[in-house]
Amino acid sequence: MKTNVLDFLDQGGLTHSPASTWVRDNGLSWTFAQFHAHTQRIGSELIRQGAVMGDVVAVFMPNGAPMLAADFGTLRAGAAFLNIDIGLPKPRIQAILESVDPRFIVATPELLAELPEAFRSRAFDLSALMAAQVDGTALAQRRQSVIDTDPACLITTSGSTGVPKAVALSHRGLIDFGDWFDARFDFNADDVVGSLSPLFFDGYIPGLLMSLWHGGQFVILPKEAATFPATLAQRLAEEGITFIFWVPSTLVPLAKLQLLDQQPLPRLRFVGFAGEVIPPSTLSYLRRQLPHARFVNFYGPIEISVICTSFEVPHDFPQDAPVPIGQACANSRILLLNEADGLCAAGEVGELCVAGSCVALGYWNNPDKTAKAFARNPLVKAYHETIYRTGDLARVEADGNITFLGRRDFQIKHQGYRIDLAEIEHAADVTLEAKACSVLYDHEGRRIVLFYEAAQELSAQDIRTRLSKLLPKYMLPTLIHRLERMPLNPNGKIDRKLLGTHLQAA
Repeated sequence: MKTNVLDFLDQGGLTHSPASTWVRDNGLSWTFAQFHAHTQRIGSELIRQGAVMGDVVAVFMPNGAPMLAADFGTLRAGAAFLNIDIGLPKPRIQAILESVDPRFIVATPELLAELPEAFRSRAFDLSALMAAQVDGTALAQRRQSVIDTDPACLITTSGSTGVPKAVALSHRGLIDFGDWFDARFDFNADDVVGSLSPLFFDGYIPGLLMSLWHGGQFVILPKEAATFPATLAQRLAEEGITFIFWVPSTLVPLAKLQLLDQQPLPRLRFVGFAGEVIPPSTLSYLRRQLPHARFVNFYGPIEISVICTSFEVPHDFPQDAPVPIGQACANSRILLLNEADGLCAAGEVGELCVAGSCVALGYWNNPDKTAKAFARNPLVKAYHETIYRTGDLARVEADGNITFLGRRDFQIKHQGYRIDLAEIEHAADVTLEAKACSVLYDHEGRRIVLFYEAAQELSAQDIRTRLSKLLPKYMLPTLIHRLERMPLNPNGKIDRKLLGTHLQAA
């Protein structure tokens, strides 16, 4: 029985293949035993410095094996880790730190000076932590004190006015997901995971847990590889990758350029995708080129412990059909609620809500938003069952599979990230000399489109440069369009439906 995410390592690869290579990262290579030793030193020193159960340790360093060591070292101290994207604008980094208020921050020496001044006194140099002495007694005591409902990690998502929310995931939620994933799909010690998802996201977790548990290898691919699809395909072949779990936008160029015609991938046997809708043409090409592989569409917002539904694409699946998100994972329940908070009838569109151990603990230091999103199940009157209201619209088909139909509110999924369009509007409002700004999403073209009302045309490059000081790159508008006058409805608000007619012109 697992009660701690660390069990995937300690009862897995560390037990049956400690001397085998686990992680490979741009020339750096650690065995299970070496990785374990690093986490013990980090955990011991964090305890020595005063870390207690329930603390949050922010990890501020580039993607890579050292970040994973800091994460698992934090878990050994009984705390929860929060990985921060070092490429975010400084105001956003400060907002995250102010919102979460971590007890400690672990950083590399060159990044210590990049932290907001108010938080530098909490920071530790990773190299110093990794040189500390192991305190086996303290680690054992802390391990025994942690229970599976304690927080294991925090993952940030955006807020509509620029204030990030940090979602707290429990050990139990991640364990149940990992155990279901292991039972549902076939993995072994020969598998080689190609990890391309940033470690401040959650897409790396399936491959991480499976490689730890079975003693496989976890290869961290450089993010630059995604920029050059031909290079990415070559790396998959050279590294002998057997398992990927990526956002569809990373797979699309491989199909559009037909790169697998020249670069076969005979070892790639599992292709998982999540975070956005995969184009049927992309899936069709990949299935033709990889007839030996399993293709699985997953669904799960950040407020869920990675995944709550899945659909394995059968061999006879129609080539031009949209891919459903499937059915609930083990120990998860999917509810579709109508506007009256009643259960939807078959074929009726409703809000997708989730119950079970996969549901996160809530938003860290944000009880108001937690109460709104992590609500009581209106169908259960005898006791309080918490459900997460995703805001996504869906429908159950005749075969029992769920079809995703889009967002209920103003949030979208773009490049695997959930984005509040209102946050982009907010950034535009405060940085541009425009009378009004509005942002829409072109789902067909997968483009974020910014409309602004101004007498004179503004430079698109200048607009993006200004916005980049407040927003991460993936939130910058793809297209920018000036209007002499923003369309308004009778209430004097921007008429988004009418504005949508400009998308073709944009």
